[in-house]
Amino acid sequence: MRHIPIHDPPILVEREYRHTLCFSYQRRTSGVYFSDFDAATLPGLAFAARATPSYPGAFPPAQLREIDEMLARRR
Repeated sequence: MRHIPIHDPPILVEREYRHTLCFSYQRRTSGVYFSDFDAATLPGLAFAARATPSYPGAFPPAQLREIDEMLARRR
């Protein structure tokens, strides 16, 4: 459970949307890079895009099993 300060009401108690999604890209001076933006991480990026508009009253919460099921169907 997370308490999120907002304007009205002053505090929102968050119970469902508690996943923090973090992606990064780092390039070293040697030219070697580490990226979360490649073909191997597309499912995670798709989930992040789907989760972004999830809020009560408009869009249902995103669930990880949605991506798992889609990947299983697409093999």
